[in-house]
Amino acid sequence: MKDDRVSSTELREAIRQNIVDVHLFFMDWFAGRLAPEDLEPAFLSQLDDRFFYIPPSGALVPKAAMADMFRAMHGADPALEIDIEDVALQHAMGTHALVTYREVQRGSVLSDKAENERLTTLLITTAQPFCWLSVHETWIDQAG
Repeated sequence: MKDDRVSSTELREAIRQNIVDVHLFFMDWFAGRLAPEDLEPAFLSQLDDRFFYIPPSGALVPKAAMADMFRAMHGADPALEIDIEDVALQHAMGTHALVTYREVQRGSVLSDKAENERLTTLLITTAQPFCWLSVHETWIDQAG
């Protein structure tokens, strides 16, 4: 019988690439380089119907509110640049994985600080195409 399991390294790399691709979408979306109708197929379709986002402020944002937020911010942050660093597969639990990564933003007009870093925790499915279940971001204090 063939073993179809994916190694932790392969899974981490595939998830890392998905995270990078989503953030490349964010940069194009916030710069207005994508058409409004691209939001659903390029991003929202990757989110579970019960998806929720917790921004650094601590609010709980369900998928529908996140979609509205993204529609309103189309083209609103044209100089935003995002780098993804330190992707770590913290737990792989059957069909789900818990991943952390550092998001470094520069040139943002929508964030409290134009230059900022966040530690992000992502709950995602392990089967491709990946489905994002939840995201929780915490500010990284650059002074300490």
